[in-house]
Amino acid sequence: MSEQLPLSPTRLRILQINLNKSSKAHLELYNRVSKKEWDLVLVQKPHVTTMGNIRTPNDFVAVAPADRYKDNAPMTRAVMWVSSDLATSSWKILNMLGTNDTVAIQMAGTYGRLTIINTYNNCNHSRMLRVVREFICINRVEVLSREDDHLIWAGDFNRHHPMWDDDTDDRLFMPRALEDAGKLIELLADLNLKMALPKGHPTLEHQVTKKYSRPDNFWCTEEMYDLLI
Repeated sequence: MSEQLPLSPTRLRILQINLNKSSKAHLELYNRVSKKEWDLVLVQKPHVTTMGNIRTPNDFVAVAPADRYKDNAPMTRAVMWVSSDLATSSWKILNMLGTNDTVAIQMAGTYGRLTIINTYNNCNHSRMLRVVREFICINRVEVLSREDDHLIWAGDFNRHHPMWDDDTDDRLFMPRALEDAGKLIELLADLNLKMALPKGHPTLEHQVTKKYSRPDNFWCTEEMYDLLI
């Protein structure tokens, strides 16, 4: 990214939300979200219309997976909305091929370069984790090669572990669940990312049992950690 590009704001307001493919929830967010409150909206499982469209609020620019319109492509489960107040010349899309579950952008500021990845991770496999690992490995020079390079990785990871869930909720920590979470933890360690949300803070109320859990998370490079509220 050229150093002569307009710089992004020094304060970035991010909303992360899983809409669970609900038309009602998507329309409510569509009508209520405002660029006066948010610069970036990271959406997992948006509602896709019968025509294959994903409604984007006024005053926001949609970032969708590059493979979205390919023949037989799976349903899109991750999109990002970028405020129109952010100059389009100050950020760019980083295309991740081979998945409709992850989108990424990179911004420039006085802090250096900031890459933001928004992800939906399937409950039943970890293919998305391999896509992110391979993308960062191939593009490390562009993403994580300088002292002033920063990374935020947020989304619905559908993984449970005592590291972030309630220790007393044993139902979440079956051997298969811990094995799957271990793959995510290994990748986070390789990238030297820290968990930004407080441990035990729930992000989901189960529709049937009404119990709380933490499938959604927010990770960042160490230099970003103390800057987050």
